[in-house]
Amino acid sequence: MRDAAPTAAAPTSITTLAFQYIATTMTAEQLRSIIQSGLSCDHIQVEGDGRHWSAVIVSAAFEGLRPVARHQRVYTTLGDRMHTDEVHALSMKTYTPAEWLAR
Repeated sequence: MRDAAPTAAAPTSITTLAFQYIATTMTAEQLRSIIQSGLSCDHIQVEGDGRHWSAVIVSAAFEGLRPVARHQRVYTTLGDRMHTDEVHALSMKTYTPAEWLAR
């Protein structure tokens, strides 16, 4: 019985490599800047490891919105970054300025 011929690993696409590179190199400052460019923030704090993030965001734009709608506003600022895995996960605490002061 002959040994099976070794098989080559499937090549990794350039697109996959690019997304892996982008996902591993995003900084907290970059993510903060992206959010602030699309949402006026009174306060923003972002922490994470390059893919998994937590954020505290204070914005008057959240007035009258339920938590899900607030999160959707933030996701809108991220555009396709959530879909391309640049930002794999984002946990948020969102406040209006009055809520932030009252906490």
